[in-house]
Amino acid sequence: MVGPDGERWRSLVASKETSQAIRELIPDIVDQTLFELLNATDNGELPLGWRVSEGSFVGLEDLGLGEMAGSLMGSPGWRHDYSAQRFFDPLSDLRLGLDPEPSDEK
Repeated sequence: MVGPDGERWRSLVASKETSQAIRELIPDIVDQTLFELLNATDNGELPLGWRVSEGSFVGLEDLGLGEMAGSLMGSPGWRHDYSAQRFFDPLSDLRLGLDPEPSDEK
């Protein structure tokens, strides 16, 4: 950023610790914001449509099969597949018993 806003932010994040915290915080804010948008669409709270080639609209909740928010935040999910930024996945080690346990047998 340039100008007074840029100067203000540069002075606020002058320390290495603060700068690192901001770098960690911004992707989490973006992910949470996208999740809330997709979740509201999935649940019919925010009716959005996608205009298809012939000009008609299809509801996003229909296109996403009501699972867009879960597909974004899932593990693995859209973030794993398409994110150029790192993200924190607190459930990355979660096992639901659907996958067989790794065997130590040879």
